[in-house]
Amino acid sequence: MKLLEKHIETQILLYLRARGIFAWKNPTAGYFDPKIKRFRKQVSPFAINGTSDIMAIHLGKFMAIEVKSATGKVSPAQKEFLEKVGKAGGIPIVARCLEDVANILELEVDEC
Repeated sequence: MKLLEKHIETQILLYLRARGIFAWKNPTAGYFDPKIKRFRKQVSPFAINGTSDIMAIHLGKFMAIEVKSATGKVSPAQKEFLEKVGKAGGIPIVARCLEDVANILELEVDEC
């Protein structure tokens, strides 16, 4: 069975929490505007396009985890964000399942 991105994301967040790793969901949908009844993008000059779905800090290292389904594509903005994280010394991860994160952290988990 192919999992949806939101289910993979939840698995990863629960796993990181169970391992005692400081992690959080990064809201990427913008904000809901009740006047027009839809989501709007952030307009701040300090907002960054392509930020990853999950952010974490493990053993003093910043991690950015972009969650994708088996067929999901990483957008150019997401790729650029992950490249910047890597260049800054962080750990960029594209996770299509929980095992992808566990492998990077070198922790045990059942296969996807």
